[in-house]
Amino acid sequence: MKKVFNSLFVALIALQMAFAQADLSSANCGNYNAFRTSSTYSNLMYYADKIYPSGIIKLNLAKSNEYGGVEDLYPLLGVETGNTFTQAMTIPSRFDNDKQYFRYQQFYNGIKVEGGGYTVAALMTGGGPGDPCAQAYMVSPYIISGINLNVSPTISKNNLDNILNSAVMKPGSTLTDADVQSELVITHNLLSNCAATLMWKATYFNGGPKISWINASTGQVAKTADGNIQINAPTEIYGTQTLIDNTVGGITSLSAPDGSVVGFDFRGFPDCRFRTSGNFTANLIPTTTAPAWTTALFPSAIYQSFHVATALRPAYHGIGIDFGVINVGCHCPEANAFSLGASTLATTFFVVGTDGVNSFGTFDAVGHELGHTYLNAFLDATTVGGGTLHEGISDMLGTYVESVASGTLDWVIGDDVAAIATAVHRDLQFPNANLDCFSTELTAATEVHDRCEALGHWFFLISQGNANITGLGINKSIRIVLESLNLMAMTDDYPQMRTATLAFADDEFGPCSVEALTIRKAWNAICVGPADYTDCFTIEGNPVVCEENNYLHLYIGGALNNTVYRWTFPIEWTVQGGPGNPQGNMYIGTNFLVTHFPTYDWYPRYFNIEVYCPALGSEYTQHKRVTIRDCDGDDPTCHEFYDLDGGGTPDDRSISGNELYNLPESIIKTLRVCDVMGRTLYTGEPTLFDRSTISNEGIIIIAYYDESGRLVKTEKSVLIRRE
Repeated sequence: MKKVFNSLFVALIALQMAFAQADLSSANCGNYNAFRTSSTYSNLMYYADKIYPSGIIKLNLAKSNEYGGVEDLYPLLGVETGNTFTQAMTIPSRFDNDKQYFRYQQFYNGIKVEGGGYTVAALMTGGGPGDPCAQAYMVSPYIISGINLNVSPTISKNNLDNILNSAVMKPGSTLTDADVQSELVITHNLLSNCAATLMWKATYFNGGPKISWINASTGQVAKTADGNIQINAPTEIYGTQTLIDNTVGGITSLSAPDGSVVGFDFRGFPDCRFRTSGNFTANLIPTTTAPAWTTALFPSAIYQSFHVATALRPAYHGIGIDFGVINVGCHCPEANAFSLGASTLATTFFVVGTDGVNSFGTFDAVGHELGHTYLNAFLDATTVGGGTLHEGISDMLGTYVESVASGTLDWVIGDDVAAIATAVHRDLQFPNANLDCFSTELTAATEVHDRCEALGHWFFLISQGNANITGLGINKSIRIVLESLNLMAMTDDYPQMRTATLAFADDEFGPCSVEALTIRKAWNAICVGPADYTDCFTIEGNPVVCEENNYLHLYIGGALNNTVYRWTFPIEWTVQGGPGNPQGNMYIGTNFLVTHFPTYDWYPRYFNIEVYCPALGSEYTQHKRVTIRDCDGDDPTCHEFYDLDGGGTPDDRSISGNELYNLPESIIKTLRVCDVMGRTLYTGEPTLFDRSTISNEGIIIIAYYDESGRLVKTEKSVLIRRE
C-alpha cells in the first residue's frame, strides 16, 4: 500500500509540474516584447494612440511623418543587434479594401527565431512595406530579445538520424540521414523556461509523422510532437450527389477538372494517422469508364469525402481563404480524420477515416481539418496555447463553412451522425460542464480539446448572443476572428486572443460599438479579462469624405449632459466653432464640423481624430479614422504623385531639409506655427515670422502652404532661447 501511495504521490507531483509549465506561455516571459517594461516604453507611447497589454500598438497617424517606417521604431521595440526581419506573408483585410497586413519573421544572425516577429497593419493606396503609399497604423510585435547565442551548431546535421534512433525510434525502426528533414532554428520557451536555444528541428516518420527539437549543442532531444493534427468526428452519408469530377478520353477520375480537389482511395492502408504526403500517389485516384459512380466501384464514403471537400473550397474562398490543391485520402480504416503537418494553403493533405459504419467526411469535420491548414501560418499547434486556439478556431471554421455548404447552422461538432456527436461531445452552444469558463483549472490543463471548449462558446456568444449580449451573426463573427489572427503570435493563448480581437474591434468599429461591447462581454462570460468600457460614448457620423466637398460632420453618441468632449484634429483643417474654440488643433463640443480641408498632394489621405472626455478619464479616450478621398478623380493618387509606376522615386517629389527657411519663397506662401498643445502661435507670411516673439522654449509644429492653400509640408522644430 505504501508503494502505491508513493507512486501516486510522484505522479501527482509530475502532473502539477506539467500544469505549472503549461501555465507559462511565451507572452509571460520577460524577454518577450520586453519593451512593455523597459525605459523606452514612454518614448514609444509618444508615437502611439494606445498600447494594449500584450504589446499591440495603435500608431498615431499624425506622427507618422516623424519616422520613415516601422524599422525606425526598432530601438524602441527592443530590437537588438543581430536581429533582422523578413516579410513572410501579406494578407488583405476582410473589412476594408484600404487595409493590408504584413507578417514579418524574426531572425538572429541569419537563424529563424520560432515564434518571433511582428505584424504591420497598413493603410494602402498601393505598394507595400517601404512604399511611401503604405501608411502603418498598427503594429503587433512578438519580438524575442536577450538572444546571445553562438549559431554554429556543435551537433552535425548528418548525426541527427543516429540521435533519433537512440532516443525516440520504436524497436525495429531505424532512420537514415535521408529520412530526416531538418532546419536549424532558435526556439523560445520550448521547455517553459523562457530560454532561447539553438535547436535542430527534425521532421521524420516514426509510426507516423513526427517533429523533434534537438539541442544543437548537446544533442539532447528536447521535445517531440506529432506531425499531424486531428479531430474525433465521425459522419453520415449525404445521399446522391453530382460530383465535380473530370472525364478525359472516356475515363472519369475523382479529381476536379481544374485539379483543385483530388480524391485518393486509402482503403489499402492499415490506418489513417500514420499517412504521409508520399502516400498520395496517382495510382490511388479512383477512376471509371462507367457512366456513373456506384457503390459497386467504390464505397460511397469515398465519394462523400470528395464531395465535401469540393463543396467547402468555395465556402472558404468566401472568407478570403484560398486553397490551391486539396488532396483527400478517403476511407482509411480508423475512426478519425487528420490534417497532415506538411499541408500548406498551396498544397493541402488530409485523410478521412471510417468507424466501419460512418465516414468522417462531414462538412464540419473536413472544414475543421482544412482550418488547421490555414492556421498553421498563424499558430503553433505544438504549444499548449497555440494548440488550444488551433482546435477552437478550427471548430469555428468548421461550423461556419458547414453552414455555408449545407445551408443549415448548428453548433454541435459531428452532429450529422448522432452517435458521433455523442462520442465527440463538443457543443459550442452548450459546452460540457466546467469547460465553459477559462478558469484556473482550464488554464493549467494541457489537453487542447478540453481547453478549447470555452473558446468555442465565446464564438457562439458573439455570433448568436444571449440575454445580455447582442449577437453579431456568424458571417461577421468569423471575419472578426480571422482579422484578429493577423495581430496574434504563434504561441498566443486566451488572454492574447482577447487583446487581439479587441484591438481590431476598437480600431474598426470603436471601443463602445455594438461589435466591441459584444466581444468584451463574451470574453467576460467565459472568465477572460476585465469588464472594461462600462461607461461609453461613441463617435458617430460618416468618416469617409470627398475632398471636393470640404465637409465633415462627426458627433458624440450617448453624450453625457454638461460633460466636456475634447477633439484633437490636424491643425491644417478649418473647424467651425465659436470665440476661443477651437484653439489650435483642439475643439470642445459634442458636434465636430470641418468646413475646409487643404488641398493635399495625393489621395486618399488618412487621419486619426481623438476624443478625450475628462469626466471619464484617459482610459476612455477614443479615436476615429477619417479618410479623405478624391471622388471626382481630378487629383493624383499617391503612386501617380510620386510617379512610382513610371519608375520614379519618392525623392523625385519630396522637399528636402528640416530648417524653417529652406523652402523656396515661390513655393511657400503661408506659414502656420503651433505649440505641441495645438495652440496657434503664428499664421501669416513666412518672412514675417519672428521666433523671438514666442516666449516659451520647446517644440513647435510648422505647417507650410502654397499659394492655393495646399499643405506642402509639416515638421517639428525646437525653440531654444538664447540670452
